[in-house]
Amino acid sequence: MTKLVKNKLGNFLLTYLIFLLTISWLLSGWPRIWKNPSIPPNVKKAEAATERQSPDGVVFALIELTGAYTDVDDDPDSPDGNWLLATNNKVDTTVRASFPTPTGNPTIGANLQEFRVLFRQYDEAQTGTPTARIELWETGGVVALAISSEISLPVGGVVVSLTWDATLLGTADGSAVEVYAFGFKTGGGPGTRNSVEVGAIEWNVDYSPLAPTFTQNDSRWYWNADSVQPGGAMANENTTSTNATSSAVYRIRMNITIGTADLTTSTQAFKLQYGTSTTGCPAVPSWSDVGGLASGVIWRGYDNTGTDEEATTTSTLLGSSNVRESYEEANPSVANLLAIANGQDGEWDWVVQNNNAPGSTTYCFRMIKSNSTLLDGYNADGYPAIVTEAPSLSCSVTPSTLSFGTLTTSAVSETTDTATTTISSGSAFYLTIHDWGDYLNATSGLYAATGTPVYNIASATNGRATSTLSNGVDGYGIKAATTTFGSGGDITTAQRYNKYYLEGFHATNAVGGLQTTSTAITIASSTVGVTTKEIVVTHKAAVSGSASAADYKDTILYTCGVY
Repeated sequence: MTKLVKNKLGNFLLTYLIFLLTISWLLSGWPRIWKNPSIPPNVKKAEAATERQSPDGVVFALIELTGAYTDVDDDPDSPDGNWLLATNNKVDTTVRASFPTPTGNPTIGANLQEFRVLFRQYDEAQTGTPTARIELWETGGVVALAISSEISLPVGGVVVSLTWDATLLGTADGSAVEVYAFGFKTGGGPGTRNSVEVGAIEWNVDYSPLAPTFTQNDSRWYWNADSVQPGGAMANENTTSTNATSSAVYRIRMNITIGTADLTTSTQAFKLQYGTSTTGCPAVPSWSDVGGLASGVIWRGYDNTGTDEEATTTSTLLGSSNVRESYEEANPSVANLLAIANGQDGEWDWVVQNNNAPGSTTYCFRMIKSNSTLLDGYNADGYPAIVTEAPSLSCSVTPSTLSFGTLTTSAVSETTDTATTTISSGSAFYLTIHDWGDYLNATSGLYAATGTPVYNIASATNGRATSTLSNGVDGYGIKAATTTFGSGGDITTAQRYNKYYLEGFHATNAVGGLQTTSTAITIASSTVGVTTKEIVVTHKAAVSGSASAADYKDTILYTCGVY
């Protein structure tokens, strides 16, 4: 008989190891299991760097010394044997020297910057021991910014060091830095006198590497293809494309010029944004991120199922581009796949979908850094811009004629039929109503075209927003409601005419007034497109005993349009 004995500790260890391996796999960043954001973040930070600077001869002055700056531009730890020589053994000596501008701004911090100068005695046979020190100055300065200790020079020479903080500088880039090297003689008798000579000078610079600058440069629109390379061009470079249709997918090729310093590999990721302006892309007042895949944003990313996102494109397409970068289906991009040298342009490929963006509108696009920081510059003609096609719109009102029948003083009447407006729109729309009434007298309401005298039943107490009609009192107006017919977005009915508001907060016979003002009144609207949606208008009227016996008419103009 065989027994199976469970080892609780072993089970725990197994579970722990599986958990540990799972977490390790998740944190490894491979394979990539979601797009936004990548894990781990793939943006590198710049670190401080160091370099050795030698005198450049731009500023080089000697007192009681002979020679050239090339005699002291070597490393004090590996001198070349050349020296600035003292004129005799009983003089103080001085060297003033400037340096090239460092590659980056000297780093601020205690003792991060260092001067080192190699000194020696003029004549080691003399018994006197001269001294030396070094000082930090800036071009045009009137006082030393830092001073080393004064050092006695032993036989064989010595390297004197001065460390200092870049906060002392008035010129942040270090271009004005100068070193003064002083030698102090010893006096006394002929066998004691001694002076100082200089063999090498250096500045060990700790600096912050110059960060590359980014300028959006050129762009071009292309048709989409399920490939890292797009389809055919839709327009010339830096030219606005037109007639962007809803649900269509497009490709943007755009490049960025790198300035100041090289952009190393995997250093910077980006996002794509869009915005609108009637006065040109540089004047867009508000920008929005392009939406994620299948999001509700009007411009969003799109998944070409047969193409791997964040792959390197196979070739550049813009005339100014030098470096192929990534194919992107959604924000943010992967950090730059290839290095871009200072002065070169890297080219990215973005897939975007028009998700019912309003028609007849110019949309501009730009790249920003993935942390939402703007680029350093945007060329005015380098924004990809596209105009959406004019939205489709159709609307009709039926029937074209309505009748109240016979109006009596004993009841509030309504037309035997309703006016139904059927609307289909490819984008946001509005429906307005304008009462032409007795257009000869600019009077809204039902007017007597025949009979004596001419009589007018004014609309809802001369166009008040709302009014409740009563038996035997002249009055006229409308109320409106939507039906469940059709599809698309919801239609909002103006409160003034909304049937449910009027009857719920006023009375069954409450109506909204009509007006003959020069501006039509919006009766209904929608922020998105609709298909065969309906708006039903009911007309109601009441008449007083003062009304003339006649045929009364009214002419109402319905107008639909898109935003």
